[in-house]
Amino acid sequence: MKKFISLLICICMITLMLAGCTNDQPTALIHGSYEGTAAGMQGPMTVKIAVEDSKITEIEFIENSETDYVVKVAIERIPAQIIEHQSLAIETVTGATLTSFAIINAVTNAAKNAGLDVDALKQNKIVVTPKEPQTWDTDVLVMGGGGAGLSAAISAAEEGARVILIEKGSVLGGNTLLAGAAYNAVDVEAQNQMILTRGQKDTLDGYLALDPNDPNLKFDVFPEWEEVLTELKADINEFYSNNIGKKAGEDLPGFDSSALHMWHMYTGGLRELINGNWIAPEVHLARQLAVHSLDAFKWMGEIGLEASYGADAKYGDAPGTGTVLGAMWPRTHNFMSGALRIPHLAKVAEEKGVTIYTETKGTELLVDASGKIVGAKAEQIDGTQITINTTNGVVLATGGYCADPTMVKEYDSYWGDDLTTRTLSTNMGTNTGDGILMGLKIGAAVSGMEVAQMMPSSSPVKGTMTDGIWSDAAEQIWIDGEGNRFVNEYAERDVLAKASLALDNGIFYIIYAGRGDIGKPDQQLKGSDYNPRVAAMVEGGHVWYGKNLAELAEASKTSAAGVAPAFTEEQLRNTIEKYNSYVANQKDVDFHKEVIAGAIDLEYIESNDDVGIIISPRKASLHHTMGGVVIDVESRVLDGGGNIIPGLWAAGEVTGGVHGGNRLGGNAITDIFVFGRIAGINAASRN
Repeated sequence: MKKFISLLICICMITLMLAGCTNDQPTALIHGSYEGTAAGMQGPMTVKIAVEDSKITEIEFIENSETDYVVKVAIERIPAQIIEHQSLAIETVTGATLTSFAIINAVTNAAKNAGLDVDALKQNKIVVTPKEPQTWDTDVLVMGGGGAGLSAAISAAEEGARVILIEKGSVLGGNTLLAGAAYNAVDVEAQNQMILTRGQKDTLDGYLALDPNDPNLKFDVFPEWEEVLTELKADINEFYSNNIGKKAGEDLPGFDSSALHMWHMYTGGLRELINGNWIAPEVHLARQLAVHSLDAFKWMGEIGLEASYGADAKYGDAPGTGTVLGAMWPRTHNFMSGALRIPHLAKVAEEKGVTIYTETKGTELLVDASGKIVGAKAEQIDGTQITINTTNGVVLATGGYCADPTMVKEYDSYWGDDLTTRTLSTNMGTNTGDGILMGLKIGAAVSGMEVAQMMPSSSPVKGTMTDGIWSDAAEQIWIDGEGNRFVNEYAERDVLAKASLALDNGIFYIIYAGRGDIGKPDQQLKGSDYNPRVAAMVEGGHVWYGKNLAELAEASKTSAAGVAPAFTEEQLRNTIEKYNSYVANQKDVDFHKEVIAGAIDLEYIESNDDVGIIISPRKASLHHTMGGVVIDVESRVLDGGGNIIPGLWAAGEVTGGVHGGNRLGGNAITDIFVFGRIAGINAASRN
């Protein structure tokens, strides 16, 4: 027993000695350069970190496909904070959440490759201390730095008002930053440069034949819209009388009118809810948008936004208009992309004296004893509390709430089981209904909250309007997993979304072979020289590409966007040839597409190696909320009794009533600039 105890003591002493020797040896310090990769918003993100004495001293971006303007704050701030604090517990940047995580994850993977203590880096929390509360004074406060907010701020400043604009995100832009360049405006000059197609002529004749007593028009529920139909018929008849002897498809010019735009807003936004009630645009708001759309478009040009006519070149050098998805008529103009238009608007605003604060979220509207809005409270990213006093009042331009699918689902009375709290969204993460909630707290009325629009042609993986390629709505061919068309591609967005959501996994496919005449190689997707943006999507597996149908069918067997329907060459050929025959006859016997174009010349493609064809997988995701605070034609916010709330205006997606149950494609940008300008001008003059 004594020998056993002695042996045990010896073992313990030896163990302690060895442990002591180990602790006395210094841990080897890590030096060198190491790379790490993570998934970003637009593609893989790779960083290289420099490590000296086991500390991260430099972070370099090796691969980064993110949109520069959207993520510039995240790209600058997060690496600097990681290096300064030797921490991976970094707060994400508001409005660039996915990119923030991508940077942190890429650095984390690089740190793992370096052998650094990643757990310690994650546990090193950064403590942010708010500054002392501040008070700001101004004439007009604009909440929200998207298109509506910036146009309101610029317009108010042009009227001589002192203006402060606050934006919740790290950069200005909101959804306008991500939106396309489509702008609907009635433009007779542009229409005169075009030719009315036979399909369009049939559509106009159909409007002339409409009977006001037809119950499908719902004039018993919305009698105010009967007057618009009467105006439309008068416009069409006058157009025909001014063009006697001219034929559609030959020399009859294009046609448009404010009444036609309004009628499309009505029929496009007239929807039955799950409970049997009907919803439609407010006729006075629809008229304001349609009548002032071209004036706002011209104003955009005056302040330096590069605006143009249709996106395609098929009208030669003459100005023409196109049809963005869900627009219902070729009245779509184009201008600078969001990544260009927002910095330009910010520059114009600052030149006119607007003071801009980003990462500053409005939290509460301030009301005086008389019921007038006299300012607001806000909170900055570091927790600093701000009180903003206004002489004239506040313009709400905070956007909708499609970035919060839980809120959308809470109010929904349209999509039902097609919508869940996990439905993806095209929106910036900042669009969570802040302005609507602030308005409700001070008694503002809301309308249209039952409906949120889905964008049918979104990324199946991210929900964003990226990673895909398509053309004018008149030229698109949508197919299901069997290679068959399943919907009128020219229909409204909710019609398209509902049809696609009924398919397997809700995924459909757009066939694309370029814009304009198939015989113009410069307008095609070329075999080895196709657009780098398209090449990146092909290489990333987001779309399928082939120089001919055989190659395209083979490409569809590989996984793209999580799906691989494996089309056959015969399926694709049959569908395309049938569609081509409808284009030739200007009659879609399957789905009655009103404006049908974009025939794909398979013979030309298959005899030219430098021309190709693409299939783009797509799926519907949340896009635009129809509901919000109630406004009048002067953008003044109303309470539950229909009374004007003094000192409060609103514009853009934060409002309800403009679009009814479904917004036409291309009307969102028109909405924000028309009503943004009105709100800014009136706020400056206190009207």
